[in-house]
Amino acid sequence: MNLPADLILENVSEEALKSAPTIKDISALLEMAGRRKSAERLRVLEACEEELDEGDKPLNPDSVRGYAEFIYLFQEMSEPVLGFSPDGILGASWNLGGDRDIGLSFQPDGQVIYAAILPGSDAENPEQMYGQGCCLDVIRALRQRGLDR
Repeated sequence: MNLPADLILENVSEEALKSAPTIKDISALLEMAGRRKSAERLRVLEACEEELDEGDKPLNPDSVRGYAEFIYLFQEMSEPVLGFSPDGILGASWNLGGDRDIGLSFQPDGQVIYAAILPGSDAENPEQMYGQGCCLDVIRALRQRGLDR
């Protein structure tokens, strides 16, 4: 259950999320901000480090911070499915219904790579949207396409 936006803003600041030193700290802040499912999923993903294949990297805290900033600033978005790549980059995906899907990859340098599939002019030709940018640019692009509902 998500808390009202004004209560979230009182409990957790964007600066606190950006400066949290560990994934455990980021998870705790997300939970305080009403993002319990995200916090739980991040704790599970961090625990997966013990089972990594040789050469795989653990979940990158800078990538997790990027996700935390995104979900903090884009509070209308529901809780996504989370996972991470062999290079430790956190990914999030949403199925918003009505043939609307979004996938995001949170790079350690603060860039967000995104791809979305939207209903096209006919059922056989869905529209694709993709790109990358800072967190606010990606949020703006998604909102312009009505992907905040």
